[in-house]
Amino acid sequence: MSEGTREPPAGAQHGPGDPEPGWPIPWQPVLGDRAGAWAFTESLLVRGALGGLGALPAGLQDRMVGLAARAARTLDRRHSDAARGFLRQAFGPTLGEGEREQRVLQAWRFFLTMVVRSPGLDRIRGPGAFERHFETRFAPGLRERLAQHRGRIFVTPHLGDIEAGAFSLAHLGFSPVYAVSRPPRNRYLAQAIQRTRDGRGYRLLHRHGAMDDVAKILKADGTLVLMLDQRARKRTVIAPFFGRPAHCERAPAILMRRLSVPVVTAWCEALSEPWRYRVHFTRIFEPQDFARAAPEEISTALNREMEQMILSAPEQYFWLHDRYRKAPSPT
Repeated sequence: MSEGTREPPAGAQHGPGDPEPGWPIPWQPVLGDRAGAWAFTESLLVRGALGGLGALPAGLQDRMVGLAARAARTLDRRHSDAARGFLRQAFGPTLGEGEREQRVLQAWRFFLTMVVRSPGLDRIRGPGAFERHFETRFAPGLRERLAQHRGRIFVTPHLGDIEAGAFSLAHLGFSPVYAVSRPPRNRYLAQAIQRTRDGRGYRLLHRHGAMDDVAKILKADGTLVLMLDQRARKRTVIAPFFGRPAHCERAPAILMRRLSVPVVTAWCEALSEPWRYRVHFTRIFEPQDFARAAPEEISTALNREMEQMILSAPEQYFWLHDRYRKAPSPT
């Protein structure tokens, strides 16, 4: 086994490269490209720090996360400045400078809180545990329409607790669940993250090459999860996001048009009590909705739905992404 890779999850009898029972494509590593002694040490430090924070009493944990969020807002100027510009575009002059700064801090705090609390998802096991921690909200008629389809694509922004959202799909009858992921560059951190997600009942696909496997997944009554609110980098289409042209992924839009499966927008709200969630299924696009649409039209329709979800809970959105980098100037 080469450095930084690992064998697929144990427990299934199958040959190398063969799909496991219940999983339509073979397990594949989703790893970063940075390895070596320093990367390994870095991964140990990060995991140790997160583990230590996660073990603190709730009140002390919140104070430490608050301090870390303030430090991140000051020290990580690139992401903080990106958030300021993103918020300015989304809210315009209705959001004053002081409130905008609070939103930037809030974005950092929410992101760090979700990272620290993520290991708690692994405690949600046993009879009735999922129902005690999760509730669902389906748009009218959406639950019934989903039950009539084989295979589906879920589209979600970086809103709420994205880890809990993928975890919930695997427990709501949508298995097998595959999520397209951009792994951290640190190979050892990526390896640990993938191991955790495997244990939670869903698999990862690397964003490079993921579209090659989509047809097999959907034909097997599977679920593909796509996060399409961040800046695309290659083979893009331009579509408005909060009223400004932005680079969007072309390949998913083309596949949605070709594969004739429903596309559902959804997100997972983190409630005030730790490890309590509400999963919102907001809209279903039927296959005929995209059958004759251009990729730009599909991206525009999905962007509008994601905007509405984000504005319903802006305090839980990842505003720290530079959404409009290298995009055309607004007219």
